[in-house]
Amino acid sequence: KKQVDQLLRLELFFDPAAPPALPPSFNPIIVEPGRWLLRLPQEAITAVFTHLNLTQLDDFRLHSATLEDLYLHYATQRDE
Repeated sequence: KKQVDQLLRLELFFDPAAPPALPPSFNPIIVEPGRWLLRLPQEAITAVFTHLNLTQLDDFRLHSATLEDLYLHYATQRDE
């Protein structure tokens, strides 16, 4: 849980026909067309926002990790 607590949740909302470019090392979870989810370490947020063209976004949400993130973290680790 402590490892997940260090993550921030960034949701990006955009026109599915024009997805934003992300730094190469970041792989979003595609929630649905036009909506991505990234779980990022706190120190990576500046790099992501520096790289993003904010005019391509309809909206974004940035907040601390949720119970869903904790579940996804452990479910993903189990599959590996």
